[in-house]
Amino acid sequence: MGKVSVVLGGQLGSEGKGKIAGYLALKDGFDYSINNFYPNAGHTWVDDTSKVVVHQLPIALVNTNIKLVIGPAAAIFLTQLLSEIIKYEQIYKISQRLYIHPRAAVVLDKHIEQEKVANLARVASTLTGGAAAITEKLLRSTDVRLARDFEALKPYTQRPTEEIILDALQNGKKVLVEGAQGFELDINYGFEYPYCTSRQTHTTQVIADCGIPYNEVDRVYAVIRTYPIRVGNREEGTSGQWPSTELTWSKVEERGGWSRNELKINEKTTTTKRNRRVFDFDYERLKKMVQINQPTDICLNHVDYLDKSDHGVRDFNLLSAKAQTMIKKIEKEIDVKVSLIGTGPNNQDIIDLR
Repeated sequence: MGKVSVVLGGQLGSEGKGKIAGYLALKDGFDYSINNFYPNAGHTWVDDTSKVVVHQLPIALVNTNIKLVIGPAAAIFLTQLLSEIIKYEQIYKISQRLYIHPRAAVVLDKHIEQEKVANLARVASTLTGGAAAITEKLLRSTDVRLARDFEALKPYTQRPTEEIILDALQNGKKVLVEGAQGFELDINYGFEYPYCTSRQTHTTQVIADCGIPYNEVDRVYAVIRTYPIRVGNREEGTSGQWPSTELTWSKVEERGGWSRNELKINEKTTTTKRNRRVFDFDYERLKKMVQINQPTDICLNHVDYLDKSDHGVRDFNLLSAKAQTMIKKIEKEIDVKVSLIGTGPNNQDIIDLR
């Protein structure tokens, strides 16, 4: 049988899952990558010459040898998906290797309006229509539109994706599962309701969304960051609280020896473009995340925020005392190895201790 690796967010989103999933896609010889994204997902991967940003496609597209799969629990905003296919077709040959489950929900303009009418802005929602589209699917409405109903998606929806993935595993192939949002935004187990996303985001839900048996999973990579963030507030309402101290970006910059606005300028969410709120790290919430998700590996991004001297470092022994102290404390608190350490946005800005 093949092996499955899962990448998921261990905090409140924007942990750098795209960086980690892209790195693994290029490094670990995967044959397939499957996701369950709604349009509110936003994953970014960067190298010396390219920047890839996706809301619907797996970020593993950066490896042209990997077949790309969108599972049945996804919600697809057709315009967004087609624009991503077109944007990356020439370099990455998307259309030749894309598969979409015929029952994946499709987000229509009316769903975005429904979320606005429901005043989801009061909880700082992205208002991208995923929740409304999935609600319509759950109600088995006669108005629901699925991927199989759109001519533009016909080439990609010829076969249920669980059959594709299970056949691949049976034939010894390796599968990467890309989760969205973060555990602390889980509607049932996350830190705070209703300031959460409209679905479950923990390990077992992500693999269930993709039609993968739990005993096929070999590794679970939980991605976290040194300073957790929440999406920025809206005028209509807040994105919620966090148990540790809320900071300003200038305070984070001061602590790490960065110039004013040097970090803040890059801290806008991929989907909403709103400035992120930032907080101190919380070890008790980390422990709960580990209890429920059972990661085999912790991926710690933004280590360079602790000390600017760590920016771009690719050798653990060259990391600052601040960085090494935090990594050791995380491992002591949860008994899980910090095996991937992100020291910058570039794909090469990583220390791989696996």
